[in-house]
Amino acid sequence: MKKFSCLLLLLVFLCACTKKDAKPRNVNPETDLCARCGMQVANPRLAAQAVPKEGDENLIFEEIGCAVAWLDRYNFWDRYALYVTDLKNGGWIKYDEALLVIEYTTPMGYGIAALSKKSDLEEGKALVTGRTAAMLVADLEKIRKCKTCGNTQ
Repeated sequence: MKKFSCLLLLLVFLCACTKKDAKPRNVNPETDLCARCGMQVANPRLAAQAVPKEGDENLIFEEIGCAVAWLDRYNFWDRYALYVTDLKNGGWIKYDEALLVIEYTTPMGYGIAALSKKSDLEEGKALVTGRTAAMLVADLEKIRKCKTCGNTQ
């Protein structure tokens, strides 16, 4: 009976410590700060969120570009699921399933927004894949770094 009690207690403990179906949480523009740049998340419809696959807390980002730059910098794509906000309805979309749109005015200047439906795409805006968006962010990061250090490439 003592062994059974110990096993039951261990099972209860493990269940309590296991994070179940991690999902993105609501963004509070009054209190949430970007995990990368530290800015207040002014427009939740441009926000992104890295949801850990195990443990840790969700990380909120000012915009998609901040999240992509952070995940690339630390090579954490396998540790977090990235969610982006639908520009039109404010709902969360998995990054891999989102329609990524470029040439938007965004707080940090990455210019990437997300939609869940192609019918919401504004005329003249271009859709890109997640891989292309990541390449655009990486290129912009290189340009910013060169401007900061004075190198021209």
